[in-house]
Amino acid sequence: MNRIRRISINFGVPLVVGVTLAGGNASAATSPAPLPAIARALAGLTRYQVDYSARGTQRPPSLQKDVYVVVRRGGLRIDRLTSMHPSGAGDNTVIEDVISGSRACERYPVTAPFACGVNRSLAHSITAAVDPASALSGKGVSVQFHAAAAKKVDGVTCAGYSFVLHAPTEHGTGVLYLAPKSNLPCEEDARVVGPAIGPAVAGATQTLITTWSWHRFNDPKLKIPAVPAS
Repeated sequence: MNRIRRISINFGVPLVVGVTLAGGNASAATSPAPLPAIARALAGLTRYQVDYSARGTQRPPSLQKDVYVVVRRGGLRIDRLTSMHPSGAGDNTVIEDVISGSRACERYPVTAPFACGVNRSLAHSITAAVDPASALSGKGVSVQFHAAAAKKVDGVTCAGYSFVLHAPTEHGTGVLYLAPKSNLPCEEDARVVGPAIGPAVAGATQTLITTWSWHRFNDPKLKIPAVPAS
């Protein structure tokens, strides 16, 4: 796994735009989170939204907020709107991506037209980010789950699975919360050490406090913006 998401702005400057682990305290009782069941549950949806936020622990803090809209209709399409504010920086950087298969369309600033092309690595990272089963697995990843206390999220009592994770470029602890009847993810909270948010010196790291939330399941009002045809 590598839940760090990299993006290239239209003028070619690579930016690190966040990490997406979770955070919490592991309990003594081992209980593997049903990652395959989560993947099946999400695959059975036609639409859903995922919100991500990250805050760096340095002062002043770096901040990031992402909104993903996932639509499965004639194939999987995902719209991601990212807002980044590195520590001590001035204005926010806001970027929008729409991916479909290996095709990625991007605009920066968001008032600009989309520019499209094949970008398999970006498409893969965005697709994996919205599905914990993909995000918490992969080459060089070690993850251990333990039973954790339940948490009420949006009125639903969600089962807790704390975990400790080590990946090639990041490590952290977290809690993943699942709706017990549907196996849909509710929330993921984390404290993780990984690459810094936004433009930074190569190799710069920081501790981030992150939260993911999944909601608006099968909401017909969720739409993907129009992008140039192939």
